[in-house]
Amino acid sequence: MLEEILAGLSLGNPIALLVNLIVSTIVGGIVFLVVVQVFAKAFSEEASIGRAFLVVLVINIINMLGIFSLVTPYLMAIPFAGYIMLILPLLIWIGLVKAFFSDMETLHAVVIGVVGYVLSIIVFPWVTGLVMGYLPLV
Repeated sequence: MLEEILAGLSLGNPIALLVNLIVSTIVGGIVFLVVVQVFAKAFSEEASIGRAFLVVLVINIINMLGIFSLVTPYLMAIPFAGYIMLILPLLIWIGLVKAFFSDMETLHAVVIGVVGYVLSIIVFPWVTGLVMGYLPLV
């Protein structure tokens, strides 16, 4: 199993991978924190700053370690696996939001999970790329 994980990684430059993980977690955490705080204020709920960053960190680790490539062979035995693979990232976002913000209502967690998923596809990589352009290390 460890060999499969290491084979999925591009460890050509582990420092760049670590810097990318840190920068994308900070940038994504800030953007996701704004979204969570807006929803928390609108629905009179509490949202922790650390938990918002933790959700983004876990998502980044899942994406960078290639967890989906490890799960794909096992899911292909299930009928309609293609559809499952399409909605699996969204379900993971919703599950992580509900897990880390357990006091939040389920409907609000679903909405924040969907918004977080869309942000992770569009906004997080774009802003991370902008920030990474200013780092001389990578």
